[in-house]
Amino acid sequence: MLRFQPPSVPINALGGPGDICVVYHPFLDILGEQAVDAFYFGNVLDPGGNRLEDFRTYRAKDNFIFLRGNRESDYRGRCKACGQRRRYFPGGKSYVLSRDLGAHAIYGTHMGLLVNEEVFGRIGGKRWPGLGVEKIPVLDEPRDGLPVDL
Repeated sequence: MLRFQPPSVPINALGGPGDICVVYHPFLDILGEQAVDAFYFGNVLDPGGNRLEDFRTYRAKDNFIFLRGNRESDYRGRCKACGQRRRYFPGGKSYVLSRDLGAHAIYGTHMGLLVNEEVFGRIGGKRWPGLGVEKIPVLDEPRDGLPVDL
């Protein structure tokens, strides 16, 4: 439930693999069918229990990926009960490991979304004020001193 109507920012996505984030519905429409394949969606309610039509919650299905960092990165390990990664906070410039990328066009990350070039072309950086866009390098080996399979 949202306590107030947020501005029309395209996405609010800070979290981990199981966290639920919020996306602006018109932005979701631009992401297209690939987003439908990549995420579970839910409704966003105001304090009165009314659905906010312009917003949806989303959570990655099997396409969550950690952006990696340098040796100052903070890794909180795995949950001993379920084995899920708890938290990873990248230090320095972020990158993704090539081995973590699969056939998905869109990935959920703990910092937002990671999209391929085709999806990025649909988004268009100038169309969404407040949307931070950064090109993320793809590397073969980690620079954070941690195992490749966090």
